[in-house]
Amino acid sequence: MERMIRFSWVAFTDRCILCKTCFKNCPMQAIESEEKDNVLILRINDRVCIQCEVCMEVCPVDKALIGINEIVRESVSNSISDEKVYCKRCGLPFTSRRMLEYIVDGFPNFLYLNDNIRQMSLIKNRILPEEEQDFVCPDCLAKEMYGEKDR
Repeated sequence: MERMIRFSWVAFTDRCILCKTCFKNCPMQAIESEEKDNVLILRINDRVCIQCEVCMEVCPVDKALIGINEIVRESVSNSISDEKVYCKRCGLPFTSRRMLEYIVDGFPNFLYLNDNIRQMSLIKNRILPEEEQDFVCPDCLAKEMYGEKDR
């Protein structure tokens, strides 16, 4: 049975892809970003949030953040987390798993433009085992494309 919940602050829904657009644009810095082990966490600090809704305006995903006094029929929270995706070349995290899945689901034509997106599609469709993933960050991809070597 669905439960209706009323919130009087901004909250994340399951649609959030952890792109950090809200974090980067919050004028009060009320959205905190934390990385623990292999997990990226975004959290809204209710004591700092002034309910200006800038985060909702800049969010690229419809209803990933819900606002003041909205009634929702989904799970919401003041924090959200997801597994980080690491570059196989440099070893640094460069996006979240939800971000790649969002692009695969929402922009199927991109499958032919980017190896990361193609790989995520193959993993989601169980064609490529996760242990064989070879994601590459934009910096390493640029180095590869333009022949730059690590210094």
